[in-house]
Amino acid sequence: MIKFFRKIRRKILDEGSLKRYIIYSIGEIILVVIGILIAVQLNNWNQERIRNAELEVLLDKVEEDLIQNIKATSDAIEIYYINDSLTRKIINEEVTIKDYYNDKMLGNLLFRNQLLRLNTENINKLIEKEELISSKYQTIIKIAKELIKSIIYNDYTEEPLKNFFYGNID
Repeated sequence: MIKFFRKIRRKILDEGSLKRYIIYSIGEIILVVIGILIAVQLNNWNQERIRNAELEVLLDKVEEDLIQNIKATSDAIEIYYINDSLTRKIINEEVTIKDYYNDKMLGNLLFRNQLLRLNTENINKLIEKEELISSKYQTIIKIAKELIKSIIYNDYTEEPLKNFFYGNID
């Protein structure tokens, strides 16, 4: 290809036509610029495709984390429900000392504590990439931020809850 253009350039110079040579040179420059623009556009498309693929993987991981968090929350609610029903039986004097020694759930009531630990690693990654994410995902980002706020609140209340719990066990 380079040989082809070189021959054309040499032929025009040999003819001595400066006007034709300038037109040819401008045409060659335009061809190079068009080639560069096409390459840049292809690169942009490829980068966008890669970003979208990474986002899809991250959203899948966030979904898995949310499913695990829902399960952990359900388990915690179940334990608190059992503790609550056993505590109500004790308050209403529906339990005897014999029940206390025979029922493992009742015997461990004071020592059974379920602190909720949620997985937020991928949710935080999603929030960190907020600037790179399409505007169609802004609702998801907003909900993720609210979830993180509530988890931070949970982290602040966890230590006093532990102290209260273990202090009352003693």
